[in-house]
Amino acid sequence: MMAPNIWNPSTKTLKRPLRLADSTLSIIVSISHPCKHASILIEVQDVDDVSSTDRETILAQVARMLRISMKDERDVQAFQDVHPKAKERGFGRLFRSPSLFEDAVGENFENECRSL
Repeated sequence: MMAPNIWNPSTKTLKRPLRLADSTLSIIVSISHPCKHASILIEVQDVDDVSSTDRETILAQVARMLRISMKDERDVQAFQDVHPKAKERGFGRLFRSPSLFEDAVGENFENECRSL
């Protein structure tokens, strides 16, 4: 995991900044999937009140990162139909950044580091 992602293996929690709706501010969130829970847990750090607009913005970024939209689910199903071993092993989703811009910058950074 590259910065700004922080993975805590003991708690299986991802911590990272996400942008708020106005795009000028960011907050730190923790994302986990506690045992025996059907859904993921998203905790906002050091903020007492999150507006409904900011909540929607945070959820959209997490959904993009974890690829949990209906389209992503259809794509995974189609991939696993073609590759049954992938389904057996639980493969099919790739983690990505909360924005396309961050994915592009991260990819470019990784390529530059490899060429050094």
